[in-house]
Amino acid sequence: MAAASDEPPARPSADLARLAELHGVATSYRPAPDRTVQVPASAVTAALAALGVDATGPDAVRA
Repeated sequence: MAAASDEPPARPSADLARLAELHGVATSYRPAPDRTVQVPASAVTAALAALGVDATGPDAVRA
């Protein structure tokens, strides 16, 4: 079993965030008034895929 990485998950790029917004997919959420959590790019890509949107790479996102 591989060791867990200490690095935080990658945040969505500006292009991926813009595409997510166009499709109603959140890139962050607020579990408490004083805390905002960024959604990992992989989760945003998966949510877009569930909607039938290809966001598997930079070229697909820009298209």
